[in-house]
Amino acid sequence: MSYPILYDANATQFFNLGLGVLKDTVSCLVTEERNGRFELNMIYPLSGIHADKLEVDLIIKVDTGHADISKDQLFRIDRIDKKMDGMNG
Repeated sequence: MSYPILYDANATQFFNLGLGVLKDTVSCLVTEERNGRFELNMIYPLSGIHADKLEVDLIIKVDTGHADISKDQLFRIDRIDKKMDGMNG
């Protein structure tokens, strides 16, 4: 199993551990819309080791499936919702 990895907004190299591995992630779901656009929805606890680093415009690298073309997909954070249950969504 691979975990999401957080990168700086200006990162250009993604073959390292960036700002950190988000191994505290509770849920990480990638969906494909009809137009072929992929969207990442992730839940990360406010108490997670990297919670204080999560901010808009940072980049998250995740695997989106089993095929080689689905490995190491990049997503830019465009919104962070803080929930009452202590999770970032």
